[in-house]
Formats: sequence, structure tokens, C-alpha cells
Amino acid sequence: METGVRSMKSKYAAILILLAFLVMPVFSQEEDTSQGVPVFGETIEVHLVPIQVLVRDGKGNPVTDLKREDFILEEDGKEQEITHFAEVRHRQSVNVFTAGEKKQPPAEIAKEPETTPSTEALLGERYIFYVDNVNIHPLQRNAVLKKAQEFAKERIGNGVLGMVVTFDRSLHIQTPFTDDASMIVNKLEEQKERTGDALVRLNDRRDLIDSIKNREDRTYSYALSKVRGFAAQIHNDMQFTLSALKDYLTSIRGMEGRKVLIYISSGLPEVPAYEVFYYLGEIYPHENVFSYADFFNLRSHYKSIINTANSAGVNLCMVDVSGLRAMGTEGAAEERYSGTDIDYTVETNNLIDPLRAMSEETGGVAIVNTNDFAMGFKKIAETVDNYYFLGYQRTRPIEDKFHKIEVSLKPKIRGARISYKKTFLEKSIHSIMGDKIIANLIFPEDHNPLEISVTFQQPTVKEDNKEAFILPMTVEIPFSSLNLTLKNDRHIGRIKIGIAAGDGKDRSEVIWKNHDFNIPATAMKELEGTTFKYNLELMIGGGANIISVGVLNELDGTESYKRERVFIRPPQ
Repeated sequence: METGVRSMKSKYAAILILLAFLVMPVFSQEEDTSQGVPVFGETIEVHLVPIQVLVRDGKGNPVTDLKREDFILEEDGKEQEITHFAEVRHRQSVNVFTAGEKKQPPAEIAKEPETTPSTEALLGERYIFYVDNVNIHPLQRNAVLKKAQEFAKERIGNGVLGMVVTFDRSLHIQTPFTDDASMIVNKLEEQKERTGDALVRLNDRRDLIDSIKNREDRTYSYALSKVRGFAAQIHNDMQFTLSALKDYLTSIRGMEGRKVLIYISSGLPEVPAYEVFYYLGEIYPHENVFSYADFFNLRSHYKSIINTANSAGVNLCMVDVSGLRAMGTEGAAEERYSGTDIDYTVETNNLIDPLRAMSEETGGVAIVNTNDFAMGFKKIAETVDNYYFLGYQRTRPIEDKFHKIEVSLKPKIRGARISYKKTFLEKSIHSIMGDKIIANLIFPEDHNPLEISVTFQQPTVKEDNKEAFILPMTVEIPFSSLNLTLKNDRHIGRIKIGIAAGDGKDRSEVIWKNHDFNIPATAMKELEGTTFKYNLELMIGGGANIISVGVLNELDGTESYKRERVFIRPPQ
């Protein structure tokens, strides 16, 4: 079933409020203030930063047999020791290296670093076929969709998952993640019947160029106003386009596995209508046209997409369906749709430079300015099948911030090109869990070692807002699942509870609450076989809702997730 996803600016952005947190009494005890609540010191995690690097020779073929010593890896300009290394060749790990155990700094909580992933872990692939029906030329699209279908038949299955997403002025999830290649192929086939908005935009541009050429507008000022209006319309459409992509990337940020997003379009402009501004400047060479064009520059939006993709662990593979752009947007076969006075070099660079940047900065592949789409999809496959895994350990306190990554080769390989994601987002466990809770609203997370359960009670209408409801709910955790530490005859610990809500289209942010345990050993015996119950109230909209809950035991790092549906029927 098709599912729509709109902007975060919705009822859920404001209406999910944790009105009250009430810990249900499960035993009685005298408060012992001398013991206090547990104190958790600064968390220093020893964790592995994984970098996947693709090395190609001058002909575009993978370079094999490189060793750990052949690479230089830097974070924020400082060289890092490569402690974990593997060459993945034809989807198999070879030349594996793992450094000896490093001494960990003292800390109250420290986690062991991950080891180099096994072949099975390296191949946890998820492919997203993202068809941008707003920024696509329908007469060129179908040849690429055919190659995408062939790619899906070859790759999807045996644990490798795929999904089809379309953008039609709003985002639509056409299929969930599935290993059924036929489902992916069928949904891609349906897209061949879509109209696409690019033809309308091209016709409007042709009319605009004709009016400028024939001096129908008579004055430069009037012609400029029409060009600016045309650019503003495209700029507005692009903001929706890029916002939808960013929201989708955010929604899959908490998902495990290698994620490859194949974005199919007719190019995305760095400056909307830049080729028209350029043409206007040729007609009126003494005017400062480009200062007006730069007002619509989308460079910062693309940078935000790159950062979001890198933080989500997604390789962006941008595919331009226009093929070899010798004749501009429409290609040689469709010249009749074009205004022949456009400078196609200007137009081409404006439309494909963002595609190249987004691919290269996220470790993906840009399939642009070529008619050989079979080779293009082969290159996408090679980014997954043949690459080098480089890992280094970080032992500093976790901060939610981006770091710049630079990888270079010591041996000089003529024409060699290196592809990898240029930044990574260092994330605290709090941020990682938040990502998973949000992802759980759309893609259910089956991970519940704490055996948490969620129940709801009868909702009531909020007195001052008849469209909002107060929904009581309870999160339960068996005491047998809680790992608490014994200190001075008391069991102490802390859990962190995060909650988000959505309706399949819109969602809230994650709301957090901590709870500290400080239980006398004698009372703990009475709790064997019982559950810890945490009551709270949500203010939420009516209709069908999805509630996503995450619980973290801070003492041992155990995470659990639960997702429940609840329908609130508005009063008649």
C-alpha cells in the first residue's frame, strides 16, 4: 500500500507532549537520602569508526591487493592509526587485519570496540530506488527504469532488501523493504506510466526564452522580473524536493546495514534557471544579471543533504536519465522540446554538479552524462562488491558533531580515484537511540531484549483543544530483565525512555525521560517475578496513531524498542 510522508511541520511537530510522568508504586520503602541516586560519570566509549573506500584505476576498474600500509587516514587533519582493515573483493573479505587490543582509558562506563565486520555483516545491503517524478523527463526515464529493474532482479533476494520510493510533490513509499525482487520490479514498472513535471517546466522555459529573444518584454527590468519569477517557482519546487529527501534520509538513519539510495531524476539545479539568467546576460551584457541568479543558489541545501546522508550511513548514487547531454536537458533525441539558444554547457554543469557532489561526498557513484546505463548500474554494484574497509578507534568523550575524513594513498597509481564519505557524524547513544525510535515509526525494529511492553488506557478529550486527546499509557519492564548493580546493599541503575508518535505521514520528535533505581536489597527480593511499571500521559491527535518507544539501560547499554498502533476515535 502506498504511504505518503509529508513535512515535519504538522500536528505531530507540536501535539505530542509528555504531560505527566508517574512512577507506579511497586513497593514501599523509606527514602534513604544518604545513599542518593546513582552517579554516572563521563562516558568514554572506545568505538570503531568504519570508512568504506572504493579505489578505481584510470579506466574505472577497482584496484585490488592494496594493504593497510598503503592508506593514510586523517580525521580533522590529524592522522589516525588504521586498527581494522579488510579488502572486500567480489563480496568476500580478504586481506583482513585487526590490531591488538588497545589500552582503554579509565571510565565508569567503557565499551569494547567492534571488530572488523564479518562477510555476512558487510553484505547487509538495502537498496532504495528513489524516483523523482517532479524533476524527471518522462521520455527519457523509462530506459533507466528498465536497467533499474534488471539491477533489482540481480541484487534483491537472499537477505538483500530493496524499496521503491517516489516523489510526486510529496513522498510516497511504494513498497516496504522487501527481498521480493518481483515487487520492486512491478513498482518500478508502474512509474513508467507517470507523466512527470519536467515537460511543463521545459515548455515554460521555451516560452520565456522566446519572449526574451524577440524583445517582447521591451525592457530589461521586465524581462528580469519574468526570469526571476520562473527561477522562484523552480526554487520553491526544489525546496520541497530536497526537504522530502532529507526527511526520508532522517527516517532511515537508525536502520542497520549498508544503505544505497539510487536517486533517479533528470538532474537537480544548483541555481534554478541559471541557464536562463545566462541567456539574459548575453542579451543584456551590460547588466549585472548573475547577482540576481545567486539569490536562488541551493548549495547549502545540497550540503545539508550530504551531511544527513553521511549521518544516516547512506551512499547516494545519483542517476541522470538525460544520458549524454550533447543537446541539453532533452538530449539529442528530443531536441524539439528545447529553446535552441540555451548554452547547454552552462545548463549541464548546473544540473549535474550537485549530483556529482552528493555522490562523491557520500561514497556513492554519479551516473551522469552517459548513455551507457548498464555500465552505470554496474558501477553502483561495484561500490558494494569491491571496496576497502578502514577502521580506527576513538577514545574521546562522545559528542554529537561532524568530523572531516580524508583518505589518501601512499603508492602512486596513475589515474587512481578514491571514493568515500568525506564526513562522519559522531553520535552519542542518546542520538543513536533517537534515530532508531524515529525509524521504528515506519520500519518496525524487532529488538527487545528487555522484554518491554506498552499498553494504553481510555483516552479523553483535552478541555482547551477539542482536536487533541490525553492518552494514558504504561511502559512495563520485567525486573528480571533489568541489570542493576549492587552497592551498599542497594540495587542502583538508570533507564532512559524515549517516545515518538506518528500517523504514517507525519511524526513528532523524540521526547526523553530518565528514571533512577535505588532499591534496598531486601525490597528487591520482593520484586522477583514482577514488572516495573512506568505511567505517562500523551497529548496526541485523533485517528490512527503509531507510538514508538525505546528504553536504554545505561548500566550495561542494553537497548529495547517497541512499536504499537492505537486508534483514537473522535467524539461524534
